[in-house]
Amino acid sequence: GMALNTADRSNSPSFPGVTFPFVPANNPGNFLGVPAIMVGRIIGNDGPENISDHDNDTYRAVAALNGDFDNGWSGSLSVGYSWHKNFFAVTDQLTDRTNAALNGFGGPGGDQFLMPFLGIPNDPALLDFVTGRFMITTDTSLLTVDGVVTGEIFEMPAGPVGIAIGAQYRRDDLKADADEDFNNNNFVFIFGGPDIDAYQDVFAFF
Repeated sequence: GMALNTADRSNSPSFPGVTFPFVPANNPGNFLGVPAIMVGRIIGNDGPENISDHDNDTYRAVAALNGDFDNGWSGSLSVGYSWHKNFFAVTDQLTDRTNAALNGFGGPGGDQFLMPFLGIPNDPALLDFVTGRFMITTDTSLLTVDGVVTGEIFEMPAGPVGIAIGAQYRRDDLKADADEDFNNNNFVFIFGGPDIDAYQDVFAFF
């Protein structure tokens, strides 16, 4: 079977910053006149909505064999495989560029101040300069192999005694590939980290 799903989600214009950057005293938007810590969002509620992309693809397949042996025993073997791919993307402000812009080194020419207080409008080109896009693709898969043999081993006065012998193997794979800014933990809200490439083998017997 398979399932393909795509969705767009509307979010606030920007996320709250959790890096708490310093706003220098010479920033034209710093009405305090002394260095200050910024607590809030780079783009307020009057900005355009932030659309996040969600793409999910899922595939599953199962096959099984069942049979009887000449000695009266029976057995079954089944194999299952599933694979899921997820792509997620959303915009967030970049820590290094936000810090640069707060100090007057923002924008295409590297000479603009980002003014975060009192609703002072900022140049759209400057907002584009401090904004990046978080993107991550995650692949997960699961392979399962089951084998079971059943039969009677001896007789007792109350009837035959049966036994079942089986084994299972599972293989889990996980891969996550994100953009460079996420790897460098360079977003003001989204907490970054390294890419992932891991697997796990599990064996079970009974």
